[in-house]
Amino acid sequence: EPFIRISEKLDVNLNECIMVGDWPDRDIKGAKQVGMRTAFAKYGSTENISDSGADYDLNSLSELVDIIKKYNN
Repeated sequence: EPFIRISEKLDVNLNECIMVGDWPDRDIKGAKQVGMRTAFAKYGSTENISDSGADYDLNSLSELVDIIKKYNN
């Protein structure tokens, strides 16, 4: 529900969004269920998670820039 509401408020399609989160069961799973791309913020997780289920695993936030550039070309 929160993913859908924020996309509506921003007037952006869900498939044009990327959710960055550090909690796979809440952040990644929920965003994927509504069609968003997902990135797991390994740098923010306090758990040792080997498979986040995300489209991307980030070691730092700066890696997100290259991912966004890829979809804007």
